[in-house]
Amino acid sequence: TRRSSDLNDEIKQVIQMLTYKASHEDIKIIYESQSEVKLFGNPLKFNQLVTNIISNGIDSYDKIDHENNKIKITMNKSKGSVIISIQDWGS
Repeated sequence: TRRSSDLNDEIKQVIQMLTYKASHEDIKIIYESQSEVKLFGNPLKFNQLVTNIISNGIDSYDKIDHENNKIKITMNKSKGSVIISIQDWGS
């Protein structure tokens, strides 16, 4: 179903859902956004996309090395575009 939704809320919802999995692996999820961004589309598909990318980031970390494990998500608006960056430092 297509509708308007707030991307910050959608991303925070995914982070909340994956917090247990990340904390179980000693991984910190950091989210930074300086913009309010509305999306018109299917929020379920957006959530699935973000969930898959963050889950892959969690899975990329070596189970033995738990030092400074993090996933950093940033969202910025620039010249009519939205840039969402999801970065991990796993293998």
